Amino acid sequence: MGKLIEMLLAERPFNMISTGEKTVEVRLFDEKRREVKVGDEIKFICREDVSRFIITKVTFLRRFETFEQLYSSEIGRDAGMKKMNAIEAAESMYEYYTREQENKFGVLAIGLEVT
Repeated sequence: MGKLIEMLLAERPFNMISTGEKTVEVRLFDEKRREVKVGDEIKFICREDVSRFIITKVTFLRRFETFEQLYSSEIGRDAGMKKMNAIEAAESMYEYYTREQENKFGVLAIGLEVT
């Protein structure tokens, strides 16, 4: 069994993971995410209501250089793009991260299964 990792998540993606609509979480490949391994569990805590959480299991990890590359790939739709194209989805990530952070760390797609 892997370790349990906690991450905050905005309400919209939190709800999408809860319902199974989103099965890939997108994060920077920073120091914290470098520790994530397949088989680990992630406890996502809703940023807007910290009493709400879901436990997921990491099913795969895949690195990309940019958000646009990730959203252009075959797993982009699983990452919650909805009706956005890859460029729009990548732009939406700059609400959370800067382009400088993206260039410094790269991007990680985390495959999820709600447990």
